[in-house]
Amino acid sequence: MSEQKTSQPASAQTAQLVVQQLINTGVEFVSLAPGSRNGPISLALIEAEKQGLISIHVRIDERSAAFLALGSAIKTGKPAAVLTTSGTAVANIFPAIIEAKYAGIPFIVLTADRPAAFQGTGANQVIAQREIFGNYVSRSIEIASESLTIETASARDAIRDRINSVFTAATRNRGPVHLNIALAEPLVPSVDFVFEHKKILQNETVITPENISTELLSRKGLIVAGGTNVEYLNYAQELGNALDWPVIVEPPHQCVGSGMVSNAPALLSLNAINLKPDVVLTVGRVGLSRQVNDLIKKGSLVISCAVPSIITNSAAKQRISGLFRVPAKQSNKAWKQTWQDAGKLSHSIVQQLLKENSKVSALHVVDCLMKNLPKNSHIHLASSLAARDFELLTSPEIDSPFSNGEVSVSMNRGVNGIDGIVSTAMGAAISSKLATFAMLGDIAALHDLSSFVIPTLEKKPNITFIVNDNNGGGIFNLLEQSEVADFERVFGTPTDVNLAEVFKSLGAEVKSISKIDDLANNLNVPNGVKVLVVKIQSRKAEAQLRKAIFEEVNRSITV
Repeated sequence: MSEQKTSQPASAQTAQLVVQQLINTGVEFVSLAPGSRNGPISLALIEAEKQGLISIHVRIDERSAAFLALGSAIKTGKPAAVLTTSGTAVANIFPAIIEAKYAGIPFIVLTADRPAAFQGTGANQVIAQREIFGNYVSRSIEIASESLTIETASARDAIRDRINSVFTAATRNRGPVHLNIALAEPLVPSVDFVFEHKKILQNETVITPENISTELLSRKGLIVAGGTNVEYLNYAQELGNALDWPVIVEPPHQCVGSGMVSNAPALLSLNAINLKPDVVLTVGRVGLSRQVNDLIKKGSLVISCAVPSIITNSAAKQRISGLFRVPAKQSNKAWKQTWQDAGKLSHSIVQQLLKENSKVSALHVVDCLMKNLPKNSHIHLASSLAARDFELLTSPEIDSPFSNGEVSVSMNRGVNGIDGIVSTAMGAAISSKLATFAMLGDIAALHDLSSFVIPTLEKKPNITFIVNDNNGGGIFNLLEQSEVADFERVFGTPTDVNLAEVFKSLGAEVKSISKIDDLANNLNVPNGVKVLVVKIQSRKAEAQLRKAIFEEVNRSITV
């Protein structure tokens, strides 16, 4: 039997229903943090794992657990779940929920709660949890184990249906959902949990493609593709080949072949008339760089497809949630060649500047990763400088697995925040089963430091973190605040932390890197958690190098 109807406490019966519905929905990855109130569900999940039905990952704090599950969902595209106890534990999930909403990631939040009778009594770990996440979740429902004290099949069926309505909404709506579960004592099962080995296939919504307006097909166009869906990036390449339009790909991305634009932000900064498109076609979530945003806001006629539901303010003339039909082959070879020629020149300029400015910078690190990441590997990028530097240096002129599209990429693209980068990368590593790397700065690593603490009984992910140690927040050196008084105190925020010693104390294998060649030699397939701490010479010098790239491209390229 898959349900224990009599001798099992109501809390355990509820746990049985919740976990069985996770299995039925096809959820394969659940993370949890320890707690008493969520104990029945935690124990049920562990038993389901022993039966080979689901994968469970325990972390000591809820924020780390939440981003761990989110990392799995980002990498696989499948819903993942996080389980917490009651009280402030629930609030710690909020940053991951916000990220999931704005990134369009299916994410199931399970929060244990004390029974309704405890509300307003001052009891420990009792807050108003029902609908605590407001509009950030597409569906929020509460169930109570006390309902199962009524020994009827209809009571169980009603709860099962409510649970299922939440879980299926995560996939259907491509976003976070919330199930609050009030569990009455006793909280320990009296008999073993037994689960059915079944999954319920969900019907996927099929969106009929639309045609691009015919009058646009022969015009000079530029495709900008972004977001987390690899299908969209493959589609962008196919569309670019059909239309003879160059393609800009924004992180998180896999490179899309010879039609891809080199060093896109630098080329877009030219504002050259011969590179000005008549049409900009966006695919997915775009606008990571200021230059792409300016292209869309200030320039040409814009048409958009695969538009995320969070985008409600758009000036696109034609906008659809699905994809455009790939049209018959067009001939815009001269236009595409102009971009390719400019790209080859910009790539040579960038490489020369990196060579001339030999002090190690994050740009040198990105260049090294693009050239040396192994085939069939994965990299997770921090959302600030790491992602922008990858966009700036991406080029089909680099002959490597990365530039050949053989390295997958992820990042917390929803709101591009600093929260949970370490844990998200670990979740991606666990689910990808590929050699996994992550690039981030010292502040991002310290911000999520607790995620390096993995309980002894848990299997550690195989991942190498490349931490650029510039002793502060490097992104601010590129912004208008960079010259203000008290910049270092308010924005730079140096910590003088010995990162290598910190990571060693948390059980990671650590190597300090001072030369780019040493970094290249340490990008082997990771085994366990490894951290490469790369000493960046100067945040200010690094910012000047980025500025020099834009200035030299603008000075040298005339089209």
